[in-house]
Amino acid sequence: MRRWKPAAFWLILIGGIAILTEALVRLTLNPPALYPRPQETSVITAHPVRGYALLPGASGQYTAGGRSAKIRINDRGFRDEPYTEALRSDLRILALGDSFTLGLGVDSADPWPEQLELLLRRDFGSRANVVNAGVPGYSARQMRQTGEEVILELHPHIVVFGVNVETYWRVEDQYVYHGGQLVSTSGLNHVAVGRRGLYLSRIGKWVWLQRLDLWLNQHFETGAHFLAAAQRLYGLFVNQRQRERLPLRHAPGGGDDHDQVGNRLQPLLAEIGKMSEVARSKGVELVVLLINPQERDGSFQAEQWTYNQIVSEYCRKSGIRVMDPLRILAGVANGRPIFCSFDDYHWTREAHRIVAGALFDYLAREGMLPRRG
Repeated sequence: MRRWKPAAFWLILIGGIAILTEALVRLTLNPPALYPRPQETSVITAHPVRGYALLPGASGQYTAGGRSAKIRINDRGFRDEPYTEALRSDLRILALGDSFTLGLGVDSADPWPEQLELLLRRDFGSRANVVNAGVPGYSARQMRQTGEEVILELHPHIVVFGVNVETYWRVEDQYVYHGGQLVSTSGLNHVAVGRRGLYLSRIGKWVWLQRLDLWLNQHFETGAHFLAAAQRLYGLFVNQRQRERLPLRHAPGGGDDHDQVGNRLQPLLAEIGKMSEVARSKGVELVVLLINPQERDGSFQAEQWTYNQIVSEYCRKSGIRVMDPLRILAGVANGRPIFCSFDDYHWTREAHRIVAGALFDYLAREGMLPRRG
């Protein structure tokens, strides 16, 4: 019996240290795979067709650039005035889009649909109304599905389809509501819902290791941190080996050509075409508004000009009106980072104001607005 006492002592000691270490880790650190909860999910709920939507009557806040903006959702599930006001209006415009249309990071009166409404009311009085149906993270397909639903009840005169073209991939890999948060469809195999929320494993090569990672994060956080450290070391080693294998005369590529980009955009273009068919079948005018975020250094990515060119070409060939404010935004910015904040890429109030003004001028030039009086 005495021979077992030292072994029992060491087992108890090691077990006690492990328990104490685990307790300290849980008190001081978050699990490495714990997925941070985005601010906007507080106003989001599940939807049977679109996957998710804004929660009617909900309210929340979104902080960007050191300032916090309130988000209030009306009884219809839009960040807008009471829906009954829109139904009673004589001039009704439906604005479809994602977070750039909703206006994350700016006050409720600042998004481009609200500023467009102010311009319309300046000339046409209170009988003009722009319904802001933007939802964060929406793909062009979810926007089109929203339009199909709302057009039947709102009977708008104009639909503005606000497309953030660089998020074209969302059409085939859209966000869904899972575990109280938004997760891309392709990411569902990498997440697990646990006691502290949603866990996301960034290990993608070995499924068994990914499952171990998710289990450790939920049940043994100390082990999860050791695995995360090992993963980082492995990543540094692999990246170093890859750099060593590069040819001496390796030069960066010149980017994808026009046709390659066009092929990637096909699902997005198809959704624009479907939205056009819906609008025409209901006797509604459609305008595609191209949305481009500014980089934090004040520039606009070169790819965005190509994206906009391809979408504009498709729209013109299909007889769809398209409004591209990128050149206006780039000209006003002149290299200054005035359309995004230091910690968020969403548009500032100034960007929304400029786009609303450009869109108003476009609608007037195209003869889409009623005569004043």
